[in-house]
This record gives sequence, C-alpha cells and structure tokens, in this order.
Amino acid sequence: MDNDYTQIEFLKNVDDAKNIINTVFSNGYVRRYPFYILTILQNLQQGDTERLLFSSYGHYYEVLFRTAIKRLVISNDNIEAFFQFLPELANYYFRKRITSLTILDFEKFRSWYCKEYKISPAMKLIYDREALSNTLSEASMIKIEHDEVKFAAKSVYYFFLARYMADNLEKDIIKDQISNICKRIYRDDFANIILFIVHHTRNEFVINEILVNSKKYLAHLNLSILNLISRVLMF
Repeated sequence: MDNDYTQIEFLKNVDDAKNIINTVFSNGYVRRYPFYILTILQNLQQGDTERLLFSSYGHYYEVLFRTAIKRLVISNDNIEAFFQFLPELANYYFRKRITSLTILDFEKFRSWYCKEYKISPAMKLIYDREALSNTLSEASMIKIEHDEVKFAAKSVYYFFLARYMADNLEKDIIKDQISNICKRIYRDDFANIILFIVHHTRNEFVINEILVNSKKYLAHLNLSILNLISRVLMF
C-alpha cells in the first residue's frame, strides 16, 4: 500500500514539475537552459510545488532571475542592487526605443546611474564597469555581442521594464505609457509587459486600464493575456 502511494505521489510530482516547466518556457521568451530548469526543480524540491503551481506568470521569472543573480553574489543587498539597476536600464531602452547599446553608451548609462543614485565605490558590483557587465552576463541578464549590449532574453527586458513602471506609478508619464500599452494589449510584447506589471503591482489604475481596453480587443487577445484578465476579474 505504501509503495503504491509513493509511486502515485512520485508520478504526481513529475506531472507538476512538467506543467510548471512547460508554463515557464512555452512562450519561447526564456531558453531551456539547464540552469533555469534546475532552478525550478530545486524550488519544487524545497516544498514550493503548490506555491509555484498557483503562482502568477511573473513569479516563475522572479524565481529564475533572483536565483541566477544569487549564485554570483554574496549578500541580499547586492541582489537588490541589481534589481534596482536593471529596471532603470530597461526603462532607458524603452524610452529610447532601442534594443541594444554600444559598450561605450552602456558605460555612459552606468556612470549616469551611479551619479544619479549616489552609488559609492563600495558597491563594486554596480560601480565597477567590468564587475557589472561580467555579473550581468554570467547571470544571463544581458549579452554582449559585436560591441553591443542587449538584454539576454525578451522576458528579462519585459520583467524589469514592468518593475520600473510598477515602482513609478505615481508619475503621470508612466500612467500614460501604461494606458498606451493597454490600448494595444493585443500585441504580444505589450501583453507580456502587462502580465509582468500585474505581477509587480495590483494597482487599481492598472487593473482598470486592462479591463477597459481588453473588452475592445477580446477576439484578438492571446491565451496568456486572457488568463491574466480572468485572474484580474477574480481578484
């Protein structure tokens, strides 16, 4: 009897793991790197199965990105430092409507960021150009190719741009940007930005914009955004 139960439980755990992994990688925005798959399996092994199964779309990526950075840095303060730098970088790409920066322009942005937010040399992983670019590259947050710095995957860009918007909702310009994104929520890139914004915040303004605009384009929305709308309605 115990052996039968153990076998059934094992098969259920395998199915749960497959469902979560397929959910994370189904849209193609994150490659099926062994490290990412291992990260999910380790979280399941630590007893996070139920939480991950019923988590928001964004939570999976939060786990992946935090773990990717955590394996390269020592303190939680350093992890949070990257989670503050990357949203600013994503917003800069968004404002400039660019997909890459030259290494020189990336250095100019890093220098501006350190001056703007008073980053001291003690925060070496952000202050030091080489340490910053190496850590972000090794964590698969950015990639450097042919003298250009790009986000390593669309999901990284969407996730951190959404975090910037969620953290700056008090600014009228951000509200205008979110309104414009919601007006074109039928586009895959905007739909995914909204999915991540909802992960970062349940702000009433964001929810209302989603609901108002989704009604206009219901027939054109992809499955992921329809699932989002259903969760919003249940919220």
